Amino acid sequence: MDITWIQTILGVLVGWQLPNIYQFLKYWLYLRWKQHILEGDWHCYHYSGENNICVFRHEIWSITRSPLGGLVICTADHERPKLIYTAKVKYEKGYLLLDFNGVNHPEEWQARLNELIPGNNSQMRGLMVAVDFDRNSYSTPLIVAESELPHEEVKGILRNMSCFDEKTLSLRLKNALANN
Repeated sequence: MDITWIQTILGVLVGWQLPNIYQFLKYWLYLRWKQHILEGDWHCYHYSGENNICVFRHEIWSITRSPLGGLVICTADHERPKLIYTAKVKYEKGYLLLDFNGVNHPEEWQARLNELIPGNNSQMRGLMVAVDFDRNSYSTPLIVAESELPHEEVKGILRNMSCFDEKTLSLRLKNALANN
């Protein structure tokens, strides 16, 4: 059997990259099977608008590992079972950036949450930007907790978690409540 120049070049490249391929596979397996602190079911709380009324929402977020090692979120709302979203988790300077896409409908919304500090707390707080059920754009604080929280307590925290900053004309989280 004659060896062609293409087979020779491929053989040299594979032989040269074999240690790198081995390290990549080892790292991929480590990422794939290592338990991430965010994996599991989380409870998300926020407000939305429906029929021009402010509505309290409680969703369950299932956070799992993607095949390439990243994190993926799938949401579920017991009151609205067809309202399902998926998101990929990105990190930026101590924050999680989430870009949600509707599974059964063409809708997107975004969220920015403070990154969870292991052993410190089991809540992430931040802001979301979305379109409500009345098709109006809005931004609202949200809380994502590892365990279910009493709804009245969460409603009080959400109502006091943000303020409108007159100097910058923006909605901001109050630092004391946003980082608890």
